[in-house]
Amino acid sequence: MSRPARPTFPYGAVYYRRSNPPEKDWERDYAQATKDGWTVFRHWTLWSAVNPAPGVWDWSKYDRQLDLAAEHGLLTIVQEKLTSAPIWAWERYPEARLVHRNGRPDEPQMSGSCSSGGFPGLTLNHSGARDLACEFLTRLAERYRDHPGLGYYDIVNEAKFPQNQWGKQVDYDFSEPTHEAFRAWLKAKYGSLESLCEAWCQFGYTDWAQVRAPMKLAFYTQSLDWLRFRVDNIVEQMAWRAETLRAADPNTPITSHGQAQALQTLSLAGSHDWRSAETVDSYGFTYVQSRHGVEPWMHMHAVDLSRSASRGKPFWHAEHQGGPVWMRDFQIGRPRDDGRLRHPEDIRLSNLMSMAGGTRGIMFPRMRPLLSGPLFGTLGPYGNDGGPTDRSAITAEMAHWVKEVESTGLWDARPVRGDLAILAVEESQHQALAMHGSTDFYAKSARGAYRGFHEAGYQPDFIIPDQMDDHVTIYLPFPATLPIALRRRLVDWVATGGTLISEGFPGYFTEEGWVTPEETAEWLQTLFGVRQVHEEFFADIADDVAFDWSGKVTRGGLYTQAFETEGADVLGHYTESAGPYARGLAALAGHQHGKGRTLLCGTHPGYGAYKRGGSAFFAQAAAWAGLAPPYALPAPCFARLCEGNGRRFLWLVNPSRGPIEIDVPLDGSGSVVRGEVAVEGGALRARLDGRDAAIVQLID
Repeated sequence: MSRPARPTFPYGAVYYRRSNPPEKDWERDYAQATKDGWTVFRHWTLWSAVNPAPGVWDWSKYDRQLDLAAEHGLLTIVQEKLTSAPIWAWERYPEARLVHRNGRPDEPQMSGSCSSGGFPGLTLNHSGARDLACEFLTRLAERYRDHPGLGYYDIVNEAKFPQNQWGKQVDYDFSEPTHEAFRAWLKAKYGSLESLCEAWCQFGYTDWAQVRAPMKLAFYTQSLDWLRFRVDNIVEQMAWRAETLRAADPNTPITSHGQAQALQTLSLAGSHDWRSAETVDSYGFTYVQSRHGVEPWMHMHAVDLSRSASRGKPFWHAEHQGGPVWMRDFQIGRPRDDGRLRHPEDIRLSNLMSMAGGTRGIMFPRMRPLLSGPLFGTLGPYGNDGGPTDRSAITAEMAHWVKEVESTGLWDARPVRGDLAILAVEESQHQALAMHGSTDFYAKSARGAYRGFHEAGYQPDFIIPDQMDDHVTIYLPFPATLPIALRRRLVDWVATGGTLISEGFPGYFTEEGWVTPEETAEWLQTLFGVRQVHEEFFADIADDVAFDWSGKVTRGGLYTQAFETEGADVLGHYTESAGPYARGLAALAGHQHGKGRTLLCGTHPGYGAYKRGGSAFFAQAAAWAGLAPPYALPAPCFARLCEGNGRRFLWLVNPSRGPIEIDVPLDGSGSVVRGEVAVEGGALRARLDGRDAAIVQLID
């Protein structure tokens, strides 16, 4: 039996995670998925389930899944689950157990989505545990590499440190093997114990064996080193997984997916989407409305972040909510329609939003709900019995439509570069966590900036510093901690023609956590043309600090920095809400530096926009930068332009529940791909149904 061609746009769901769904339904479920146009299933291939004793391997349940896939013309995404380590491995290497910062080692446990034991697995910093894991991955690839039902491998579910028994991801891992890995990382960075002592300002070490991770995070070099190491360590282990599979099977593509939460959990759980995406052939993201809410901007921020992190590789919406989610901690008190229930039109809309943003594959966390555990009855579009529902009917409609429009070249096109970029700086997030005990200040400032620009009609990209040269306008959120090398690069980047819009206190701290007053003053004068005259780090009482720009008041929050100009133009002043010492002082300054320009705001408009929306600042800032919205659409509609293989497609998305009629000026003509659209007389006229989209191929 030959292997079917990999679909241009994979559409499907996670199906099997031992022991859901029941074996008696497998044949029927595969037939139903095929009938409904689905093309892929993903399975949790649990190490603990296939290797129940040393030297014993039982692949029979997974063999049957791949056989059924081949029989029904589907392809399988094999998800390795090293995080479900066999109980006997826990007993063989007790020192490889993950250890909470309070010194308590984990015990093997169940997952929230699977009762099979062995979670969250063992540390791969332990050589013995890594050797056992290597055997599992190698046997997995050797067994299925020639199977006609195999399509892809999927590694490191959600590309982060796993959830643990006694605490959150940030509370781990303090096992001795991880301390040894941390010491090796520090030796590579500092070279000698003496240099480490000097950098950490800790002078009592006489042997490297005495060096350990900080039990309490604080805004010191020691803690910042620990946070950076954790990211490096997680990415290294992810790359090792991919390399191990490729060594046994060089021909099958490898994918992975994060949670599109690098702005929130990079410091907490090592979720560095850009670096994770480098280790695989394609990348993706989990996004379920039950966790984040139903605001369209929040969904699109996840899409655009994942697209940017994938750097041109195909990316997919790896976990897309297809059914209700019953009471979870993050939902308490929220209305039913704030992601807790899912209606067919909601599924159609979120499919189309992800597609408009460039995803080229959609998967649900379940085909059908689990029948046991805390997540019973949730997330899947089909019924508890595996039968069709009105939600599965819309997935079938979308799956068939995906195939129908393939001939237009729609899936070969990708969103054009964003109108501007939001610069994500790892060290700024580390500062938020180490100083404030949470990454919220950073994440809300960055996400709020996205919200502000999205609501103003722009497509923002998210970038990291090595992508700066791809953009001419950059927004810098919560930037108090910037590496010295990045400060210098920003000076040069602006001087050569870039436009930088920065929130308050840029580069106030170095990446090692030090205040450098003289250097910072020089950098503020050089790049922004200002001198700081007032500062407040009162995040608890500065939640509503505001400034006036040309008669429009913008609310920020968190920190407050005021200036005197040294070559810059004062554009805005703090209002009464900034408090008795900042009110009336300069809050906003524009400056010409070389061929480029800078706009410095002394507080955090992104934080204010995240909380409230409707911020005028982002439209004003974009206009100041010389930008205009590419398409003027009535809220909450938005557009995405995609290009590829010489073709251009304009997506017009209506997230509201009622129809909206729009007119868009066009140069040239167009061919309708989806929706009620007429192109004539240099204009596109469309009726966008509620929770739907229209698509036009543009013709010059």
